[in-house]
This record gives sequence, structure tokens and C-alpha cells, in this order.
Amino acid sequence: MPHSADTNRKLRLRLIGLAWLLLSSGIVLAQTDEPPLEPPTEETTDEAAADNGEADTDRRRISLGDPGADYYLEADRVVGNIDPSIRTVRALGNVKLVQGSTEITADELYYYDIEQIALLKGDVRVYDSERDAELTGRYLEYHREERYCIVTERPVLTLGGRSGGDVVIVGRVMEY
Repeated sequence: MPHSADTNRKLRLRLIGLAWLLLSSGIVLAQTDEPPLEPPTEETTDEAAADNGEADTDRRRISLGDPGADYYLEADRVVGNIDPSIRTVRALGNVKLVQGSTEITADELYYYDIEQIALLKGDVRVYDSERDAELTGRYLEYHREERYCIVTERPVLTLGGRSGGDVVIVGRVMEY
């Protein structure tokens, strides 16, 4: 029986997440005699990096949406592949992803522009100022179009400003 488009999308997203977890955990999948790549030096420029399809910048705001859209990324270090068929971004250190009233912070981010999905890990925090809600955890998957996120490692949801005080919910997996 063929899979539906939604099922195929979910499978693809789970595979992307699994690959990211494997790669970011330091597991060696293959070993070669090639020396490891050296990190770019301070002389590396965006133009030089763009020659091989990558851009490398110091901390600055990078717009991820249409011009004028309130969707951007900030981080200490950002490397991206600007090839139109790939369009991915990896951000490290003090990562901040903002869409409207939602601000997400983390230690590390992978952003897949074609799929409109961000995978964040480390000390992850989502703050929704419209709802006075904060979701924290260690691993988060954010879907831009639906403004939907799922936290799969140590999620805690805090709903502020409720009658009788803040509401705190702890679980194994949370969707928001």
C-alpha cells in the first residue's frame, strides 16, 4: 500500500532528525585517511566561502523569510549552503530564531529552508509573548509554516499569568 504525502513527509523529517542527531553526537560513520578539514581562518570572507557554495559570517541577523517578513536568525557563528537545491544553515552559539511573537534560543541549530524546518539542540527555550508561555528542553523541531514545535528531550511548559499563578507542565514529549 503506497504511503500518503503526509506520511512520506513525516518519514523524511524523522530521517533528517535522526541524521542530525547522529552527526552532531560525534559518532563516526565512516573513516578515511584524509586529514580533517580545518576551520576557516579570519581571512575567509563571505565571497571566498560563497565560491564553494557556503557562506560564513560573524554574529549578525540573517533574514530567513521574504523581505520584510519578521523571521530571522542570529548566532555567534553561521555557516550556510546557498545552493538552490540544498539551502541549509547551521548556527552555533547563542542561537536565536525569531518569528513574530515567538523567540527560540538554543546552543545549536540546523535550518532546512526548502522544508521550512529548524532543528535546535542544547539549552533550548521557546518564548511566546502573545500567550505568555515558555517551553524548554534539550532538542526541538520547529515547523515554520505551522508555527509548530515538538520537544523530545526533557520538555517543560510554563504558562504564565494564569489565575492562581503560573502553570508548569513536565512531560516526555511536548508539542506546542
